Amino acid sequence: MRIVIVSFFLLLFQSVQANDSLSVVTYNIPPYSMKLDNRQAGYATEFVNLMLEKLNTNTDITSYPLKRGVFIASRKPNTLVYPISRNSDNERKFHWIGKITSQKISFFKKSSVTNLRPESVDEVRTYDIGVVRGSYAERELKRLGFSNLKEVTEGTQNILKLDSNRIDLIAADELVFSHLIDTYNRSSNHKLSLNQFVKLPLSLDSSHDLYIAASKGTDPKYIHELDDAYDEIQRSGKIIEVAHWWTFGSEKELINVYRNEMEAKGYTWIDYTFEGGAGGNMTQVLRSRLKLNRIPHAIQTYGGPAVREWAQKGVLLNLDQVATSENWQSLLPKMIHDNIQHDGHYVAVPVNMQRVNWMWLNPKVFEKSNASLPTTWETFFVAAEQIKQAGFVPVAIGGYSWHEGTLFESLVLSVGGADFYRSALIEMDPDAFSSSTMTETLEMFLKISQYTDRNKQDRDWLEAARMVSKGEAAINFMGDWVNGFFMAENIPYGENGFLCKPVPNTENLFLVNSDAFAFPKASSINIEGQKQLANIIMNKDVQEAFSLRKGAIPARLDISDQKFNPCAKKSMALAKQGSLIPSFNFHQALPSEIHGQVIDAISQLFNNKKSVEETQDILYQMATRYHSVQKFTSE
Repeated sequence: MRIVIVSFFLLLFQSVQANDSLSVVTYNIPPYSMKLDNRQAGYATEFVNLMLEKLNTNTDITSYPLKRGVFIASRKPNTLVYPISRNSDNERKFHWIGKITSQKISFFKKSSVTNLRPESVDEVRTYDIGVVRGSYAERELKRLGFSNLKEVTEGTQNILKLDSNRIDLIAADELVFSHLIDTYNRSSNHKLSLNQFVKLPLSLDSSHDLYIAASKGTDPKYIHELDDAYDEIQRSGKIIEVAHWWTFGSEKELINVYRNEMEAKGYTWIDYTFEGGAGGNMTQVLRSRLKLNRIPHAIQTYGGPAVREWAQKGVLLNLDQVATSENWQSLLPKMIHDNIQHDGHYVAVPVNMQRVNWMWLNPKVFEKSNASLPTTWETFFVAAEQIKQAGFVPVAIGGYSWHEGTLFESLVLSVGGADFYRSALIEMDPDAFSSSTMTETLEMFLKISQYTDRNKQDRDWLEAARMVSKGEAAINFMGDWVNGFFMAENIPYGENGFLCKPVPNTENLFLVNSDAFAFPKASSINIEGQKQLANIIMNKDVQEAFSLRKGAIPARLDISDQKFNPCAKKSMALAKQGSLIPSFNFHQALPSEIHGQVIDAISQLFNNKKSVEETQDILYQMATRYHSVQKFTSE
């Protein structure tokens, strides 16, 4: 009996202890809180982790479905909850620590559903609308008398239902909706594009704020400490949120080269990522964040028109002081130097130079197929046929249009030479697109498509490269990042591993893609951290370390090639000669609008949805319209 009583009081004591400790509840509302690589991530999560550090507690964060999470947090003492809507229902149940962001509910449909065109919110009532149970969207639509709501516990379930036509619309915040697609893609073999969905030109008038909050039963000591921690973090300027699209395989570790340097200087690094699209998806969601006035402190972009599009919005930090003090002009090739400026001011920092016009080859596949390594297009097609007959895939390619664009621009350079490439893909000269040279290019592009496999849909570039490394395919047309993948997989350069060869006829030409980071204007307390990161990215040792991991070469010209492999050495030699041609496919040459139109057109050809003649006419018409607009603008 005595043992039972002691056990009872011991359990009671442990229960009181448990109630005295702080617990943390969240739910998946990307990009603020979400599961990523089997851990809870997102801006709000990282902010809460910082608060917990200041409270000197290692409390685990527990994720629940939204409605259940709010219920648990409202009834459990000493519970921190985020991100939670500050609405009339929740107002009296919680202590409100600090705001995360504001949201507005919009409606989204599939782009392919053309007969769904409601002109008012009232007309939306006739459609099946997906909502998350317990969300602000559900609450607000019910308040407005909507009865056709289809509830789920997680937002990605709605994405699946919308894609499979089981609902007509989704009601959600625009940024959250975009990240639900990203979350879905990371866990599915069936990849969705942001362009497959469209926002209706109407939304609910009301908006709401998301907060970090604590339950009403929370110890006042915790409330005081949490309030102080939130305020201190907000004032510190020591958080730097960095947007990038390095999410595949070994690329995930690239950002650590910068992160480690920044953390050594006392900064807290928060990743903001969006998968796929060669940066196109990221650009779209960053535009949404700009509307919310919550754009990250640093954003990955491309040098040239892409970075200038941001600069023209007047949102980028001037880096003249940093660039001048570190003498960037003498360190960078002219093209790279010019591509990080707007109106004579430095507005971005270059990360690297990546050569696009490569073929990556598995010599063993050629050997098993009794095929010779190609040096000309004639020998390429002979080898491709032999490889196909031997049961291998001659050309591994991914299922995204930018993969096809990589091959296409290399062919334009190969068939027409540097001058023709400039006329077509930099100047958009209509005569170049109507020429016999372009006809030959498009015919060759279509012919190569016949040596790819049928299973490329939804395949990313990494899987295409892996087909070569595993001996399933012979050749992959892609940029230097494939070099980085092979090195990360410890695949040796040479006859027992992989080889790199320039696309035929481009041996002495460097079709260059240069990643860059720009720094949106933020609070004055953040400027020092932004300039610190700009300095780190251009640091000589950091440029070398980053490029060695990426498979690319440094943007700086004063770095030795001693540590680089034969592929990179060839690129470094060409870069020092100044043989750089800006990549059209990677936004180094022309604005995104005309780029997207061209890539869509050639993708239709590659996938046998248009003929060479139709495609050439479409491209010619595009170039003609582009020149007309440019002429009108200049006048």
